[in-house]
Amino acid sequence: MGQIKKSLILSFALFSGLLLTGCTAIKTADKADKHVYFGEKKIKVELVTTEADKIKGLSDRRSLCADCGMLFVYNAPSARSFWMKDMNFPLDIIWLKDNQVVGASENLPPAGERPTELYASPGPVNMVLEANAGFVASHGIRAGDEVRIE
Repeated sequence: MGQIKKSLILSFALFSGLLLTGCTAIKTADKADKHVYFGEKKIKVELVTTEADKIKGLSDRRSLCADCGMLFVYNAPSARSFWMKDMNFPLDIIWLKDNQVVGASENLPPAGERPTELYASPGPVNMVLEANAGFVASHGIRAGDEVRIE
């Protein structure tokens, strides 16, 4: 009886592990990487769609790879403002509306726990891309540029 019980427990543990692995794979597939293209320049982005994730953003992260960013997606165009709360590195913010650059806020410094500065979009936007400081200048990104998201 003891051997059967051990076999059942081991089988259940293996099945549970496979089930959890499958769920992880599904969850990872939902969070598949996207890319934003500015002409031929490609940046890998993490999509942010929930309010909690939008508030958190890149706060508390130590760094961001050179060609990586965070893309905040909104349901409708509106004026948006961002802060640099709990950031550890400077950023460029690229304001987007309907696959076009509306403007950019460059070289924004980290602001610590109590930021006093808000950075506002130059008009209504439905997406906001955060990238490492210098990204806009090094790639010549300007208002009016077309953007492709895949």
